[in-house]
Amino acid sequence: GVGRATVVSYYCLFAAVVGAISGLVGVALGAWLQGLMLALYRQFYAVPGMLVHGYIDLIALGLVLAVAFALAGSLGALREILRLQPAEAMRPPQPASGRHVALERFAILWRTLPGTSRMAIRSMVRNPYRCTVVVLTTAISTALVTCALNMSDAVKTLLEHEFVLSASQDHTVVLNRSVPLSAANEVASLPGVAFAEGHLNIPVQLTAGAAGLRLSIVGLPDESRL
Repeated sequence: GVGRATVVSYYCLFAAVVGAISGLVGVALGAWLQGLMLALYRQFYAVPGMLVHGYIDLIALGLVLAVAFALAGSLGALREILRLQPAEAMRPPQPASGRHVALERFAILWRTLPGTSRMAIRSMVRNPYRCTVVVLTTAISTALVTCALNMSDAVKTLLEHEFVLSASQDHTVVLNRSVPLSAANEVASLPGVAFAEGHLNIPVQLTAGAAGLRLSIVGLPDESRL
């Protein structure tokens, strides 16, 4: 006695609620990861206003996409449900047809497999669409998690290369003109200075026809430590 419109609205509402909950969980997880990334940056940079901030437009877009994809995913199941007649829907589901899989031809190998493995192989072969979807979604989710973890490792590697290997000094004194190398000795003689080293930065412009590039040439002393 339930109309098609009622069935459609019920399943669409169910899918929309699931999508909205998933979107909210994703927003909360994103805000948490944002805080972790900013905490990592604060260890090396003192940028004013570096606070966790919620972008309303991006949050709304993420929630809309989550609900839209949940509704799109429920269309297949909803189409199958609408095709059923009420009397047919009340019957127990018809068991799936079974057939031998190609691996069963290798009797010796097939007998060595435990029963659970045989059931899993038969299920994958008899449901290729479901098996393909599971494999693809698992691969995509694994790739997303791997990319997120690699981003943290990449930032740590860049910071270590920049502030430990390339620029290991604690402070930098910048002068607006070139001075003799003896100025580095004067800085080294200041209280609390363990070592000082002089560098020479010369701005230049490289040109090739109509193209040009501005950069800086850095001069380092022999056996540079910093």
